Amino acid sequence: MRFGLKCLLLSLLLISPVCWSLESDRQQPIHIQADRITVHEKEGVSYYEGNVQFTQGSLQVKGDEITVYLKGDVLQKVIVKGSPATMQQQPEPDQELVHSQAARMEYNAQQQIVTLIDNAQVQQGPNSFAGDYIEYDTRNSMVSARKGETEDSRVHVIITPPDKQNEQGKAP
Repeated sequence: MRFGLKCLLLSLLLISPVCWSLESDRQQPIHIQADRITVHEKEGVSYYEGNVQFTQGSLQVKGDEITVYLKGDVLQKVIVKGSPATMQQQPEPDQELVHSQAARMEYNAQQQIVTLIDNAQVQQGPNSFAGDYIEYDTRNSMVSARKGETEDSRVHVIITPPDKQNEQGKAP
């Protein structure tokens, strides 16, 4: 495997602490499956296209295409597109999986910001967050969301009280 391709693949390890929450995930091998891959070493861009599946430990990302941008050997940006693009991750061993989806997901490595665009949803157990635009600043642990352009577009949040979560988990 050429050095440039190795750097592109290894850079995916550094995408985001929100994406690789479990310490053990970072130690797992990366598996990428796609119908096509194109690497432009001089430009620092790699394209994974066609039913792309990326897994590392508990992290699973699926989309129609994933584009990785490097400047030198430094990760700049990752874009995942799909109908929808999805991400699933285990934040901590004792917590429920986090499921995210949107038409487009972007990670800005320099600012450490994950952005979900167009029909964005994040769900963990009975709690959910939905809007046309959701942004998570991993550096400052801050989430913001906004509605889309249409009149009926709104941000929706569902927070289930802990006692109701326990009731939902019990067998009847």
